Amino acid sequence: MLEVGNGGMTDTEYRSHFSLWSIMAAPLLIGSDLRTATPATFDILDNKEVIAVDQDPLGKQGNVVTSEGGRWVVAKEMKDGSRTVALFNESGSAQRIATTAAAVGLPGARAYTLRDLWQHRSYNTAGTISATVPAHGTVLVRVSADRHALKNPPAVELALANAPLVQAATRPRSPRRSPTSAGRPPNTSPSA
Repeated sequence: MLEVGNGGMTDTEYRSHFSLWSIMAAPLLIGSDLRTATPATFDILDNKEVIAVDQDPLGKQGNVVTSEGGRWVVAKEMKDGSRTVALFNESGSAQRIATTAAAVGLPGARAYTLRDLWQHRSYNTAGTISATVPAHGTVLVRVSADRHALKNPPAVELALANAPLVQAATRPRSPRRSPTSAGRPPNTSPSA
């Protein structure tokens, strides 16, 4: 039974709880008293995009891609061929977590649409799936190969200065201290 809204956790932790249950296709049984639930609790419990992950007709559970140092990447195959990816940080401080479209089982493509299921925003990426995730937080995205992905803004983030970067199936690297290019090579063309 879900603990969302029962007290003892932050809203970030409640979103993690709901995200992880959804990616594992677990029954979403509300365990809180809806008569006294806060608007934040209702926002979590009523997220149709996250509920759709749980109730995807393919019915598969997510698989752990990597789980190094409290930084988890869990990917779930969806009926439409996309993947839902949970970047879960079980540590007590913000961490950058990254993987790739290939590592989560997507076919090669020029671009992918990355849909943030909590922020309800779409971005494009050349294959990098990454986020700086707060302590005990989860970033939940749905990723699909999409020839129309470039209509969305690029997925760009700033890494934390001292946070390790862990990519699935690779060794830890030093973090970047500048905006990432979402997997694209830097623009090296001469200026006019």
